[in-house]
Amino acid sequence: MRTVGDLIRAVEAPAARVSLSARSQAAPGLSTAAVERVSKESTGEFAGKVVLVSGSGHGLGKVIARHLAELGATVVVNSFHSPARGDETAAQIVADGGQAIHVWGSVANPIQLAGIFAEIERRCGGLDLLVSSASNGVFTPLKEVSAEHWDRAFRTNVVGLHQGAFLAAALMQRRGGGRIVAISSPVSHRYAEHFGCLGPIKAAVESLTRYLAIELGPLNIQVNAVSAGAFYGETLEGELPDRERLIPYLESRTTFRRLLTERDVSELVVYLLSARARMVTGSVMLIDGGGTQRL
Repeated sequence: MRTVGDLIRAVEAPAARVSLSARSQAAPGLSTAAVERVSKESTGEFAGKVVLVSGSGHGLGKVIARHLAELGATVVVNSFHSPARGDETAAQIVADGGQAIHVWGSVANPIQLAGIFAEIERRCGGLDLLVSSASNGVFTPLKEVSAEHWDRAFRTNVVGLHQGAFLAAALMQRRGGGRIVAISSPVSHRYAEHFGCLGPIKAAVESLTRYLAIELGPLNIQVNAVSAGAFYGETLEGELPDRERLIPYLESRTTFRRLLTERDVSELVVYLLSARARMVTGSVMLIDGGGTQRL
């Protein structure tokens, strides 16, 4: 398997790498030596572990990043569309006593994605855990989904996971293995209004999860996915069309008459990253409050 360094050297775009490095160095965080020192001093379930959470400048990714930091992990925050929010997330973790750095870049861009992992190698010395939470998908009726929408969604959710998993594996195998968790949704298997683009894309994420679990298993790398039902947060409350009608409807479908919180989803992600899930791989775990079980 090629190392991250091999992959970076194969990329013929030095200007893009310089831009990425400049953004990363400007972000709040720690030097490589500092990361190694605090990892040894940290306490908690994930003390000494380095985790990348893609798309963690805001939303669910941010909640997962802060949760893992609470448990002792050194967190690599990643953002693309809103680098200022990525800076802010890392700064909040540090202010709360945790350890974090911010590395800017798009998981849908092969040059930037390789640069993200090269920066992690340079600043953190390695990687133990990856949460693939960066996503892109238009919320619109299926007839309005364009070829460009499909391309952006597929490259971010599927290609980004595939390429990111193998870049992560190059770092994880040096540390004896690792764990990868992707974020999916029940819309991969059931119809939901406005999810005609994201549903099929998430179905591909789940299939890819199973393939990655088998092919990375010999390196002691476990790969799973969390299928998260509707949860309160920026996407549902700020981006979903017709949310005034749809949110009460979705709430009525759950056993508890309320939706998930982002922390609920994060708890399952943390479980799959933990030693407690040592024999779980190739699984897609559903968390939905019973919201997708009614006929």
